[in-house]
Amino acid sequence: MLLAATELGLGSCYLESPVLAFNIPEVAQAAKLPENVQPQAMIVFGYTDDTAPHKEYPANPENVLYVV
Repeated sequence: MLLAATELGLGSCYLESPVLAFNIPEVAQAAKLPENVQPQAMIVFGYTDDTAPHKEYPANPENVLYVV
């Protein structure tokens, strides 16, 4: 879906953490999801703002954590 969105000129972003919001009963009711449905991920689509400035962060090896 993300690749198809790009082909259509849309930006997209895969989100995993926001699904925790569906544990709040009011959010689940507002989304009108059946009680037996638990979202596992979300994808948002939209038009990108290519004029927005991108901030470059200098690489700092001290901030890198390697997990083996």
